[in-house]
Amino acid sequence: MTASDHTSRVAAYERLTRLPTFHPTAVKLLALSTEADSAMADFERIFEADLTLAADLLLTANSAAYGLRARVDTIKHALTLLGLERVRSLACNIMWGAYVRKQMAEVLRPLWQHSIATAIIGENLGTLYHVPGLYTAGLLHDLGRLGLLLSTGERYAETLVEETTDVEEGIKSEAVLCGINHCDAGALLAQTWGFPELLQVVMVEHHGHRPVGSGSPVGLIQVACRMADWLGFPELRSAPSAMPVLPQPVLNAPQLEPIRLRELINKQAAILSP
Repeated sequence: MTASDHTSRVAAYERLTRLPTFHPTAVKLLALSTEADSAMADFERIFEADLTLAADLLLTANSAAYGLRARVDTIKHALTLLGLERVRSLACNIMWGAYVRKQMAEVLRPLWQHSIATAIIGENLGTLYHVPGLYTAGLLHDLGRLGLLLSTGERYAETLVEETTDVEEGIKSEAVLCGINHCDAGALLAQTWGFPELLQVVMVEHHGHRPVGSGSPVGLIQVACRMADWLGFPELRSAPSAMPVLPQPVLNAPQLEPIRLRELINKQAAILSP
């Protein structure tokens, strides 16, 4: 690394660490264990302290897209009916969507759809391999791109709408422009904001190739990210992606059938469309 590159990277770190926290309530929810004896009460208390988010959550849970048979009238009812992990995922979904609406919605729309796609695919992969919590990990895996947009502005926005050969080319371009790529930016933000370690690793490694068969959460999000590109929800404007190499259990899983996944992704993206 040259002295100029080092200076540029240090400046990027300083810009990113000065950004306001993603959302205080999100950080609290992400830090909670769904396995703790007090989990239900802890979740309910956090929503009671954020009435705007609580109202948005109930509105979303009662939307036609979720097709619930019973109306959800209280946060406790939502927690009981949907489960803690699903409620946490919905809350992060709402907060991510609010950021997209505020920050150049049209520029970020493809990234928003890619994040939703990765979340849904990740959740279904997690069900297949008995790994919980992958919807939230998939939803937030590209948060570094939002961080670069907020800290760099129009210069970075231009890279999001330019045609690229592939993601690797885009990563190199943003490192030259911003002094840091979105993977490292995401990991830095996740660490600065106190996100769980898994999310930090997912943000920095989501373009890697860990083995899937072991049920590695990071490996499953990596596959989910590539599948999202292949299904027509790329994070950047680029040539159509080839079908990723998938293990046989994934190919055989009905819930991961491409047509079904596209329908789920489009429906979910429509709920909180910027």
